[in-house]
Amino acid sequence: MQTFKHKLFILGCLILLLSCLLIILPAKQNHNTICVSCKSYEDEILAELVTILIEHKTPYTVKRHYNLGSTFMTFNALKANDIDLYPEYTGTIIYGILDSTHMPKEPIAFIKKGLEKYQLDTQLFFGFSNSYVICVTKAFAQTHNIKTLSDLKTYTQNHPFKVGMDAEFIARQDYTNLITAYDLQWNPILMDSGLLYLNLTSNELDFIVANELDDEIKRFDLYILEDDKEAMPPYESLLLTKKDLFQKYPELEDTLALLENQISKEEYQALNANLRNSQADLHDVALTFLKEKGIIY
Repeated sequence: MQTFKHKLFILGCLILLLSCLLIILPAKQNHNTICVSCKSYEDEILAELVTILIEHKTPYTVKRHYNLGSTFMTFNALKANDIDLYPEYTGTIIYGILDSTHMPKEPIAFIKKGLEKYQLDTQLFFGFSNSYVICVTKAFAQTHNIKTLSDLKTYTQNHPFKVGMDAEFIARQDYTNLITAYDLQWNPILMDSGLLYLNLTSNELDFIVANELDDEIKRFDLYILEDDKEAMPPYESLLLTKKDLFQKYPELEDTLALLENQISKEEYQALNANLRNSQADLHDVALTFLKEKGIIY
């Protein structure tokens, strides 16, 4: 009888131990899983470069959670610990997240200090900027002899016009600063960035606000007007992360450093053009780039 009870006790202990392991192991697995995200398709290539690098150089598992749709959605996902990092831009952080009304003299110091209250930080600069610009067709620029935003201001004072932009830009301080610097009187038409180019090239819009490295600018041979009053701030590309990222994942620091300043404007444009124009696979394009750079073998 004692032997039977003893066996039951041992069996019960084994079942309890197994139950504990089943609970602990998934938690351990999740602890070693890094969630990489991005806001939109334009930054998928940056997110995938980071993802592949982590997969090849560290023991961590990577979860892809791309295209969350907006700065608001992605930033809040980072704050809520739903994701661990995503590509962002200095101008977006300064104006769109930290709500500054001007460009600080020391942008990076301002960003790092401002992000402290969210327990966030910046860890990696990719090497290129992707600022907002005003685009017109070359035919429009030549017909009306418009080369700068000051020229555009003169044109809009004497002609009816239609300007398009996305809803995120008009809500930013960038827009207010632009309007103020050039004393512009605009009534913008809001639409998705893809539709902006279609409407511009079909002459439904006269000019649009775009990102300077959008593939469509080169594809449609558009003309970027000079910001002669320097009202539009630089948008340096970087990784926005949890502040304790390297404490939780020690091998990440040296790994992410391999991408520091490795992507030029021309390379970023070429990568996105390859994806959009040839329907190439995202993973293959990113992997090829990393191999050509000698970052992975």
